[in-house]
Formats: sequence, structure tokens, C-alpha cells
Amino acid sequence: MTPYIRFLFKAGEVGGRFIVLWYLGLRRVVLALLYMVGERFLQVLEETKTMLRSRMDTPRGRNDVVEPMIRAYQHGDLTFDHAFGATNSLITAGSETSAWALTAFVYCVANGPACLAKLVNELQSKFDSEDEICLAKTEKLAYLNACIKESMRLYPSVAEGLPRVVIKGGRVIAGKYIPEVVSLPSMFGITSLTLKADFAGQSIVSISVYAASHLCENFRKPFEFHPERFLGHKGSADDKLEAFQPFSVGPRSCVGRNYVAENAVSLSSDTRLFVLLLQCVISRL
Repeated sequence: MTPYIRFLFKAGEVGGRFIVLWYLGLRRVVLALLYMVGERFLQVLEETKTMLRSRMDTPRGRNDVVEPMIRAYQHGDLTFDHAFGATNSLITAGSETSAWALTAFVYCVANGPACLAKLVNELQSKFDSEDEICLAKTEKLAYLNACIKESMRLYPSVAEGLPRVVIKGGRVIAGKYIPEVVSLPSMFGITSLTLKADFAGQSIVSISVYAASHLCENFRKPFEFHPERFLGHKGSADDKLEAFQPFSVGPRSCVGRNYVAENAVSLSSDTRLFVLLLQCVISRL
């Protein structure tokens, strides 16, 4: 495991603890810890840059997510920093977050015998062999895609929304004025903390993906697995499906949105997995 991936897993592990400390009133502690994490993150980035340069100096023609960035850099289409940034984004999207999404999907369908049976039936009725399964065809499988969306609604890979910087002059958001600049150090009595970022001091806002997906105002029975809500069934008529935005929205939405779909193809290409899951579930009834 590379230092970058190791850092991602560790950051995800401790991130939830920071939120608890914040709500317990230990905000200065959290800010100090975030500064330390940020320093380590910068070190990891430098280590990753060294690895990328080494890879560029000894090209192997490997067919992975890094190879297109290397070719674009060699052809002059991307600077090194752009190639590095794009590579980091793709690695982030294709590692812990995708693994979590697939784990949530398998967990949800394995714990719902009726859902699992429907899924197996849909796959077996649409394909005669595993060789026929591809992304273009699986996109048309209504129940499979409903299960993917519902599992991501229940267990989003990233609980918080992608951050956005407030524009110059401030902005009214949800009926409240958010200023352009906010000083966290002065707000919490910290004078020695310096944020090393281009947007230091600017207000940053985001919408919690987890909270939006679990509000009773947005979804009926929000803590239960009901893929049918994404199929327009009568019992889910009041669900606000537009509140389901696990990848955020707009031109700066998550670049990894297609990874989940592609990985779903890998899962569905082995229908034996779902048949085995179904047999295991039935044997426990």
C-alpha cells in the first residue's frame, strides 16, 4: 500500500473522531489536530510526487489510471502539477471510496433476501453469459441501479459534501448571509494557527450528504433499505430524490462517480456471486 492510500484510510478512520471532539466543545484541540494532519498530508504529497516522477522516468506502459496522465504530460498537454493533481483525484476516487460503496452494496443486498432474489432474477433474465455484461447494458438494469443508489444513500462513501468557497462579497445561503471571509483563529481564541492554503480565511460551506439522505423530510423510512424508492413506486411518491447527491453537483462534482458504475459491472459480471449470496441467505431462514 502506497503512503498516499495509507494516509487516506487513516484520515477516514480518525475523521469521525474529530467531529465528536468538535461537538464536545474541544474545537481548539480539533483545529490543532487538523493542522498536524495537514502537515502530514503535505509530506505525503511530496512522497507521492517523488513516486510519480520515478514512474515517469521509467515508463512501463502499464494500463492503469496513471498511464493516461503520463502520456498527456509527455505530449505537453498537461503540466506536472496538473498530471499529479488529476492522478491524486483518480486514486482517491478509485480506492477507499469505491471499496466502501461496493461493500455497502453487497451488505445491503445480502441482508435483504427479497431484494437479492429480484437482483439475481434481473441479471439472469437479461444475460445468457457473463461475456455479454458491459457498462452500457448494466446501465439499463433498473433494479441493479436502484440497489446501487439506495446502498449509497444509506452508506455514503463520504458523509460530508464537497466544500465550496463563498464568492466575493458573501452570499445568502438557505436564508442566511454567509460572509466572504471568516477568521477561525480569532473566533476560537487561537493566534498561532496558520492555514496553508490558497483559500485561507475564506468561508467554506458544504451540505452533509449523510444528513440529507437520512432526513425524514427527504425520504420515507430513511434508515431502511428500499431500492423501490428509485423506481417511482407508489409508496415512495413523497421521497425527494433530488436530495440524493452522493457525488455533489456541478462542474466540480466528484470525478469518481463512474468508478462505482464500472465496479458494479465487475460484480454483476459474476452472477454466481449473487446466486451464492442468495443460497446463503435462504439457508439461514
